[in-house]
Amino acid sequence: MKTQAELIAHNKKYHEVKRKCFWWLGFVVASSFLTGIIIGPFLIIVLLVSVIIVLLICDSYCRVKGVKPCEPIIYVAPKKQNRIETLYENNLKPKLEILEKQRKIINSKLSSWKKFLVLATIMIISTLFGTFLEGLHGDGRMIFIIFSLVIPLVVSIVIYSIISRKIMKPYRKKFKAKIINQIVATVDENLTYYPQKNISFRDFMKSGLFYAERVDGEDYVEGMLGNTAARFSELRATYTVETGEGAETVTSYSGLFFVFDFNKAFEGRTVVVPQESRNNNYGQLVSLESPEFEKMFAVYSDDQITARYVLSPSLMRRIFIFSLEHKAIYLSCVNGILYVGIPSLRGSSVVMGKAILPFFEPKISSTLLNFKLYRREFIYLSFVKDIVEEFNLNRRIWSKGSPSFDPTVVLSQNNLQGMIEK
Repeated sequence: MKTQAELIAHNKKYHEVKRKCFWWLGFVVASSFLTGIIIGPFLIIVLLVSVIIVLLICDSYCRVKGVKPCEPIIYVAPKKQNRIETLYENNLKPKLEILEKQRKIINSKLSSWKKFLVLATIMIISTLFGTFLEGLHGDGRMIFIIFSLVIPLVVSIVIYSIISRKIMKPYRKKFKAKIINQIVATVDENLTYYPQKNISFRDFMKSGLFYAERVDGEDYVEGMLGNTAARFSELRATYTVETGEGAETVTSYSGLFFVFDFNKAFEGRTVVVPQESRNNNYGQLVSLESPEFEKMFAVYSDDQITARYVLSPSLMRRIFIFSLEHKAIYLSCVNGILYVGIPSLRGSSVVMGKAILPFFEPKISSTLLNFKLYRREFIYLSFVKDIVEEFNLNRRIWSKGSPSFDPTVVLSQNNLQGMIEK
């Protein structure tokens, strides 16, 4: 098994290879698309062949660079790894075996509905074409073709979504009660799980990390981690923009969002965001003594000294390692309260007006009996618990005086609005 240092080196190389491969892929797809337009009917073939060639080249490039497997490797301390494996074998697996039987039944039902709706859609489209197409000419013929294809497809998708939600609802409820509740309790027995609640809009806005006009979510957890009050949930934050064609809803954040109240005051506000999210509206940029950390993160604060105290070398190392393995993380520290955002890589979906995020969701199309499915959630929760312990160990940041700024105001709405206008 590789050491932690070797895994960090591997993950750094992997992300360098990934960036180059994405650039190659974008260039080849654009070139192939232009070539395909010129040669006409062979557009799809040219695109597919080009993409396959690039993927093969990238796979070979991984081997040349010594990054095999060509994916980030998760480092888990041996004690933590043993704890996760014990949790899975003794607590989760017996319950998952029961749910797996139910999953197979549901998957079979949904597969049958898919086949039925696909067949029904094909029959409806064929009937429409056979009955009306010959009598139409010109623009009317083209409009009919478009609508006769689109409308049956859309109706089928809507019907399947409603049926799927109805069939899945009791299964999701049972999975969260038996499995997610167990994972949360194993991370810390003082945490309590509420599947239908979410972090409040007020908590989210006080972090000063993202602009939003409304939030919704699920999978809320709260409790005490030592002397620290903790709460978190899956969350989707949105705002509305006016366009020439009407109002459009934009998602500013989607993922896990944590709030930790240390019940201690320190002066200043510190914000840590990935380099690609840097924005002067966060405040004054802080220069740190860790070039490696600064390559991946931008740090802003209204108190340079406090910012350096908050970001101790060990804390920066924890954040750096996590970001190499799990991508982005956002933090803000305000008046004794720590806010942490871990965005979802897959985004969110909205079903019947409710945001469904990819964390803590049961599988349907593949087996539940896969240890890796639950390790991610456990590692995420354990990581944030480690961050809390790090803050409690870092006594230097706590001051005895009152804060020098209004704790109810983090960043003004104008500042946050400015982030989306640049």
